[in-house]
Order: sequence, then C-alpha cells, then structure tokens
Amino acid sequence: MTRPLVAVISHSHWDREWYLSFETFRYRLVRLVDGLLDLLDRDPGYRHFMLDGQTVLIEDLLEVRPDLQQRLSQHVATGRISVGPWYVLQDEFLVGGEALVRNLLIGRRVARLLGPPMDVGYVPDAFGHVSQLPRILAGFGIESAVFWRGAGDQQVTEWWWQAPGGARVLACWLRWTYANAKRLPNDPVVVRDRLRADLDRALPVSRAGVLLWMNGDDHFVAQSHLSQVLAAVGAMEPDVEIEHTSLQGAIGRVRERLGDAELPVVSGELRRPGPDTGHVLPGVLSARSWQKREHDIAQWRLVRDAEPLAVLAGLTDTRGPLDYAWRLLLKCQPHDSICGCSVDEVHDEIGARILSVRRLAAEIAADAARTLTGDVLGDTLQRQGTPEGLIVMNPHPFAVTAPFEVSMSAPEEGALVIVGPDGEVPYDVIHDGPADPTDPASVARRLRLRLLALDLPPLGVRTLSVTVGSPSNAGGDALNATEDAISNGLIAVRAVHGGVEIRDVASGAVITHDFTDVADRGDEYTFCPVEGDVAHTSADVAFSARARVMATTAELRIQGQWTLRDETTVGLRLIVRLIEGSRTIRCALHLDNRAPDHRLRARFTLGETPDTMVTDAPLDWIPRPAGSPPPAPRALEEVVPTHPMSSMLAVPLTGCRLGLGAVGLKEVELTPDGALYLTVLRCVGWLSRSDLATRPREAGPPLPTPGAQGQGVHSFTYALAFDDLERSAAALHRALEPALFPPRAVAAGAAQPRDLAGLEIGAGDVRLVALKWAEDTDKVVVRLSGPNDGPPVETWVTLRGAFNTAHLSDLDERPGPALPLTRAGDYVRARVTVPARDVVTVTIA
Repeated sequence: MTRPLVAVISHSHWDREWYLSFETFRYRLVRLVDGLLDLLDRDPGYRHFMLDGQTVLIEDLLEVRPDLQQRLSQHVATGRISVGPWYVLQDEFLVGGEALVRNLLIGRRVARLLGPPMDVGYVPDAFGHVSQLPRILAGFGIESAVFWRGAGDQQVTEWWWQAPGGARVLACWLRWTYANAKRLPNDPVVVRDRLRADLDRALPVSRAGVLLWMNGDDHFVAQSHLSQVLAAVGAMEPDVEIEHTSLQGAIGRVRERLGDAELPVVSGELRRPGPDTGHVLPGVLSARSWQKREHDIAQWRLVRDAEPLAVLAGLTDTRGPLDYAWRLLLKCQPHDSICGCSVDEVHDEIGARILSVRRLAAEIAADAARTLTGDVLGDTLQRQGTPEGLIVMNPHPFAVTAPFEVSMSAPEEGALVIVGPDGEVPYDVIHDGPADPTDPASVARRLRLRLLALDLPPLGVRTLSVTVGSPSNAGGDALNATEDAISNGLIAVRAVHGGVEIRDVASGAVITHDFTDVADRGDEYTFCPVEGDVAHTSADVAFSARARVMATTAELRIQGQWTLRDETTVGLRLIVRLIEGSRTIRCALHLDNRAPDHRLRARFTLGETPDTMVTDAPLDWIPRPAGSPPPAPRALEEVVPTHPMSSMLAVPLTGCRLGLGAVGLKEVELTPDGALYLTVLRCVGWLSRSDLATRPREAGPPLPTPGAQGQGVHSFTYALAFDDLERSAAALHRALEPALFPPRAVAAGAAQPRDLAGLEIGAGDVRLVALKWAEDTDKVVVRLSGPNDGPPVETWVTLRGAFNTAHLSDLDERPGPALPLTRAGDYVRARVTVPARDVVTVTIA
C-alpha cells in the first residue's frame, strides 16, 4: 500500500490591509521577508516558503527595500520561494470579469521579474468562488485550484471543478483551512501526535491519500525550527511520507497519486458555507455599498472608456498609465478591501485609490477622444472660455440613444445652440452659475447641461458644435406629465404611497416600487436581524410628488422624510426619468441617512410569482431560484436568501421580461411571493462581532467601524427595463447599461459635427468584456462573453483600424486558429462564435 503523504506547505496569508492599515502591515511584511531570507540562507533543510500566491507583496516590499531583490530572486529561481500567479487575492463576486483576467495577466508578469510564477490557482480566503474561475485558470494554462471557503459539505477533498463552458481544473479543498498546521511547536512528539490526528481525519476523504498541511496563517512568520522538527517526526513515522514542499509540488504529487481515478465533477459557483468555520460571509455584498458604487464607476471608466478609446486612437504611449491605473484598481479589490470589511482608515485609503483611477481614466479617455477627432484646442478652450464644440464618447459597442450630463463654460449672456450630425441636440440646464464665484468681475458662467444623444455611433465619438443662439429644446412628442405621473407612450409611471407604480404598456405588467427597512445588529461580514424588530415600509409614507416634461426627459420626483425606529430618519428623494421611444426607466436615489444599525432595501412588487431569476456574474449568467436555499446544518453560519449580482438581473413575467440593473449595489433577493429586493444600504458599527444569531462566532477582530454606519448623504443609480420574452435575458444589457453608465462628453475646439464609430458587436446578447492592447505586442485584443443560455451565437465584430489578420486566442493571449477578416473602408470585420456562458478572446493585428 502507498504510504500516505503529508505535504507541508509553509506560507503566510497576507491581508495587505484589514484591521490595520496598509503601511502598518507593509512594515511587518518587510520584517517577515528579511527574516525568511536569513533563514533560507542559513538552513538548507528549510525547503520552501510560499508568498501567498500574490505578487503585489513583492512590489510593496521592494518599494521600500529594493536591496532585497537580488536575494529574493535567487531563492525564487532555485524554487525555495514561490510567487504569483495572482497580483492580489481578490474577492471574486464584487469585481468585473476582466479584473479577474487582468489580475492573472499582471500577477504573472510581475512574478516573472523574479522567476517562474507558481502554476496553481491558489485562492485561500476569498468569500466563495465564481462559476468561471475554472475557465479563467484554464485560460492561463493553470490546471488546479486550491481554496478553503465555499465548498459546502463536500464529501472528498479532491474533485473536478467545471465551468459552464466545460473547462475544468483539479480542485483541492483545504477542508481544515489554510492554517491547519500553523505554529508547529519545537517538540517532535507533540507535532507527531498532531500529525496523526490530522491524518486520521484527512485520509478517509482524500482519494490521493494526501494531507496538505498548511504551515501558516494570517501574517505568519516562518518557523526557524521547522526543518529539524520535520526531520525528527519523519524518523518517528516511517510509514508516512513527509515532504516540506511548494504548493505546486504538492499538487503535482496529488495528481500522480490520483492517476486515472474517477473523481466527482462539481459545477458552478462555490458559495455554500462549510462545516465548522468555512464561512462565506454573505453580508460583505452590501457592506459599505457607497464605496462599491465608486469602485464600479472607476472600473467602468477604465475598462470601457479609457482603454478602448486609447486603443482606437492608437495612443500607445498610454500603455504605461493604463497599466498603472489597473494596478491601482486591483489594489482596491482584495477580499478585505472591496468587501467593505476593514477598519475605517483602510477604506479611507481605498477611496483615495478609487478616485485616482477615476481621474486618470477620465484624462486618458479625453485625450483619446480629442486625438480621434483631431481636436487640439478643446482643453484650452474649456479653461479659458466657451468651447466651440463637445466630443461625446459612447462606451457601448452598439448605437445608443441616452441622456448624459456635461459641465462647460458659457458666455455671460445668451443661450446655446448645440448641433450634431443630424441637427439640433435638445438639452436642459441643470445648473447655471458664475464660472468663478470668487470673482465679482467674472464674465463667464459655468453650466451643467443634460443633453439627449440620438443613435450615438458604437463605441465611438460624436462631435457637436456649440454656438450662442436660441435653442428650440422641444421635448419629445410622446413625453407627457400630469401632477404626479409621467409617460412616454411605452411606460407609465405614477406616484403612490411610499414610491412609484410602473406600467409597461405593451405587456400590461405593473411593478410597484417602494422601500423597506429592518434593524441590523450584525457586522461588516454578516447581516443579523434584531429580535422583536418590526420591519418598516415606505408604503405607509405619503411623499410629495412633482412631475414635468423637459427637453430631454420626462421626470417624476418624490421626496420626504421617512421615520424609522427610535425616531431616527432617512431623507429620501427618488427621481424617475423616461426618454422617448424606450422601455427603460432610470432611477436616481438620494438618501440622507441618519439611522444606525439597519438595512434599507429597494422593493419591487412584481404582481405575480416567478420562481426564478437570472443574475449576471463575472463572465457568466447564473439562474437563481426564488426563496431560501437549503439549510446547511453543519455550518456555523446561516444560509441566506440573498444573492450576488455584478450589475443586472432578469425576471420572466407574463408577457415580458423585466430587467433590473444597478451601479455598485450587489445584493438581491427574489421571494416566493413575488417581491424583488435590492439592498441599498446596510449600516453597521463593527468590523466583527461574536454574538450574532446568524453567525455565532467572530470572523475578524471586534473593532468599532463607525464609518460603516453610512451616516450622511448618498446617491445611487439603478434602472429597470422591459423586453419581449422571445429575447434572451442577456439582451437586456443593451437597455440597462446606457442608463447605468451613460455617455460622457469633453470640450472640443473642432466645431464640425460628425460621427466616428470604433467597435461594434452584432449580436445583442453578446457582451463586450474588453478592448485592449495585447500584453507584449501592438496587436488588439477583443474579449466577449456569451448569452445566458441557448446554442452558441455567431456574431461579427467590426473594428476601426488598418488590420490584416484575426485569430482566436485565450485569456493569456496564446495564439489560436485564424478567423476570417474582411475589410470595408476604414473598418475590418471578424466573424466569431460565442458559446452561452463562456468567454471568447480574439486577437486582431
């Protein structure tokens, strides 16, 4: 019989920021690596140490101790330290699919500066795992995943984990956490007894007969006595093979020992709480939602504004700034960062990073737009006086009709006439004030305008001329308003107690939208209701209502004070807008939160009881049933009925399909009685507590986090859209995304109205994931994700530029089969097949 194998993997799980600030932890990281290098130099028996699978630690370290690079590289090159493959250990549900891809692209690139990256998908502490993680790993040639949380109550520790499109990796579950061999004492007898106990529970569930003995923990320092202790235990246990090794080496041994053994196949997300301490901590989906909103805006501006426009404009000199922006964004995405479960100081620093990404992305996008249109004076004119024009940027790879807002200078007197390629562009003045309120002699005004752009060119730009004159600014013929209701002929919205009623004319579907609130005594990780609390609903509140038709939209505004428990209040203003010819409803929600310890949710009463919904996820679509999942009786965490969504969901109704999209609001629930909930605020005052009914032990240190109470003013954007049932749920993204992420505009010197398309995708249910430069060449990469179900979709991609070849590729940009490419003027067109619930990468040169 083969001897059981104990693979001892020394490591330190490094939360870059959490209950202490980044700089505090970085200083401790420097001390850890300094001591580790000394240990490796003096003890050849200390075989290996894993730097947590993330290379941002290397950058953090060398930024303050560049003198350590040579010694570090030597030990990486000889296989005694492993680095990569990730850049950071991300949360997977709260970031975009492209961010997960870039995490590996950048992480492996940084690792190669020292040596070969670790070829294992090590994700030890993420709060559950997305369905496409096997596809992402396989797209980089990584054949295994090692993790702890989310596996539920699986019966074995090795299985095949399969993505929806069929890609699979060998999953090795750290059933007893990534710290099951932490702090081994300097006593061989005690260590032997501990090893025997761990083997007794591991061998019955390991088909490979392997115990991954993880000699580490959070911020763990290498144990200098380890090699001597393991040698002594090995002599005492000749029937056990004990190997101090790398994680990659250990997984290699697991594969050898499994041979051709049949393993179970597990598909989909891993979000089930496990036995004992395998929490997935679902409350992080809604903790500090206001920062998740800011993150999602910055992420969109980078992925869909700055990077594509820079590629289309041929601005190769922006590759460095774009890479820097990506690294800044990724540094906001570790599980303790984007999840909102750190101390307030950490989230203040994250906020500064997010703002930096947003500012940099905006400047790159503006530079690219001006380059595309040949404009060189716009920025100067914007600073010095009235611009002659505007450049409107459409971030969507399809023609878009949408309102958008822009700030601009204007002369002291007179209105503006704004003209596009097809005539005058209607606009509304949102704000009109002096350009310099500190200068009484200022002769210029600062305007905030809302314009309505019709049929903007796909992922391209439109130039508008701006002159002084008398605009017509007539509203759309189909827009109507009464005292408390608006309509565009397709959608009717009227104010009701506590909210609005929305009617889709074509299908007759009626949705009532209001708000609910319950007390929450939980922490940043977990929602916990208060026993005896009575849920509050805004349906009991008579808000004031005002409706009007403007040049760009019909607008219904409701507002008032909502009194909650203990006489605390939330000031609420909901602005609902319709445009002509659209079944999309854009909602802007403004809250003045004065209440602590509560969860506020937007409620949509559907009028019927659908039993399922589909939510988007990174590179995927997930069907989710109404109601609560099955209980997990062995888990020390309550299973919850709320689910993650990236930015949108779809629910089938009688005669139509309803879509709901939101910016930064990630937690949704569909109840069996036909109510759809979107969590807006979850306000708590503790990083972690140990007295919760929903999770009866701590998930972190019990530190106060008053900033997580969300006191003050917040604004959120969400949208609803109706579509025909014959069309796929994925097609709703074309209605929702322009409402959530409208076009943007910058000042221009060129005044000749014209359109310039950049990238267009033919199929309405295929989403653009990224348009970027290839990693090591000037080739262009287009990444697409498929529809939510059905057969593969054949579509075409039309791209502006002088290209000659197209190839299928993979996430790591390996070349694949050639694709037919045709040319028409300044554009090329490639045909590509995109399977449902899968991702396709095309490289064009």
